[in-house]
Amino acid sequence: MKKSIRIQFLLMLSLFVTNVYGDNFTINSVQLLPNTIQKVNIILNNESEHATAFQLDLVLPKGITVSKDNSGKLLASLNANRANSHQIFSAEVGANTYRILAYSTSNKVISGTKDYLVQLDLVVDKDIVPGTKTIGLKSMLLVDADGTQLNFEDKTIKVSVSAAETASITIGGKGLTTYTSKYNLDFSGFGDEVKAYVATGYDYDTKTIWLTRVKDVPAETALMVKGTANVTYEVPVKENSSSYYKNMFVGNTTGSTMPIGETSDGMTNYYLKDGEFKSVKTSANIVDGKSYLQIPTTAPTAKAGSSQTLTMNDYGFASYCGSQDLDFTDVEGLKAYAATGYDDATGTIWLTRVMRVSAGTPLLLKGAAASSGVKASYTVPSFAVSSYYANMLKGNLSGSTITIFTTDGDMTNYFLKGNQLLKASSGGNPIVNGKAYMQIPTKHVTRAEEDEVSGVPFYNIEEEPEVISMQIGTRGIDGDDADTTGISETVITDQEPDVYYNLQGQRVENPGKGIYIKNGQKVIIK
Repeated sequence: MKKSIRIQFLLMLSLFVTNVYGDNFTINSVQLLPNTIQKVNIILNNESEHATAFQLDLVLPKGITVSKDNSGKLLASLNANRANSHQIFSAEVGANTYRILAYSTSNKVISGTKDYLVQLDLVVDKDIVPGTKTIGLKSMLLVDADGTQLNFEDKTIKVSVSAAETASITIGGKGLTTYTSKYNLDFSGFGDEVKAYVATGYDYDTKTIWLTRVKDVPAETALMVKGTANVTYEVPVKENSSSYYKNMFVGNTTGSTMPIGETSDGMTNYYLKDGEFKSVKTSANIVDGKSYLQIPTTAPTAKAGSSQTLTMNDYGFASYCGSQDLDFTDVEGLKAYAATGYDDATGTIWLTRVMRVSAGTPLLLKGAAASSGVKASYTVPSFAVSSYYANMLKGNLSGSTITIFTTDGDMTNYFLKGNQLLKASSGGNPIVNGKAYMQIPTKHVTRAEEDEVSGVPFYNIEEEPEVISMQIGTRGIDGDDADTTGISETVITDQEPDVYYNLQGQRVENPGKGIYIKNGQKVIIK
């Protein structure tokens, strides 16, 4: 570590030492696999928001190191939700010993009292001997805004190095289970026998969640897995994963059972029981390795208005963000998407098709390419909607053009050009009012492939994963054998009178506001 950094940090510290808060550092429960790179979280549990800086030394066993980028910098990042104008510094200071410190030049406190503080990528040697290993935490301290220094006793934490080449996932009695893996997993070899999903959207009117199928699953990704009831599947473990997903599922990898309440931080919690996601009444226990669902408690206010004419670019794409609700269901030739994930290795953006979107939802649109120099335009009707999507897109509704740069905090920005999403330049790129751009966490961006013409790193936007729906608190998934690319309209014929189906062909017992199929005809319930 550079002496100047160390001296600058020490100047912030008071000689007064105390230990009155009951705070503690720890590491999330983790099982390591030989010849892999796995993420590990250093957690700060504190009773109140008081610390402005911290330092600790991480001592790793032989055969485990902290990953570095191409420039030799350690891959250690602060939790963006807890860091508040903080800078992080990390360096190898001894044999398998790594020092990590962070402080705020404006003396701001570390936000929150729980959740991880620092995330590291650990490289596990292929020849490491499986078994229980010890990670040490030493020289731990917090510094308060007034300079008060809080020291901690050294501690050791046991971690397991497994020889397993698969992860065992047992499906529940209704053919469903939630799961959060400590490893990178590959579901691609199961065909339709086993399917893994992340939760990417919710319709408040019909109480329907949208689930997007995933195959390349990074460690720590919270999932719902569908298979044969009461069967245990051995899912292959991968050395690396290049995917990232926006997700409404939250996983538990703490190593112990985690209680959750009815709500937390503006979100309503749901847990899987008997094939249904049910709201938490007072509390529920989420065991280690499982997950639960979070939906924003406050639904967007419906903002119906006039229809909108949307024009594509020469390649048949456009970005959009509007101030009123829209219904894309019957707009022939036009598809609207939220960006819910990506594969960094292949440069593919995963898109979840959306039909009814609330005002302010940023979208990517795909229609027809220009013909004879004339760009395709589509008229989209407005319809009162209350929906939410996990989305990597950001919209501009400021009323004027904004400028985006390569990075924004801990995010890297991309803008639509032609049929690709290009990385924003350091000099800035304009985003006009009513358009959208994409943000990816910078720590996940490793893709270096460049567009042949512009020389700028890019992502393709051609891929659509399978999407299914599931209603909250009324039933589980019933026969989703009509999984589709995107969300397609399925009309059910020869059905009994007064039987309603949603647009995915799934029966709805108590339909709320929305669009349904009744007696083979489309109906709208307002």
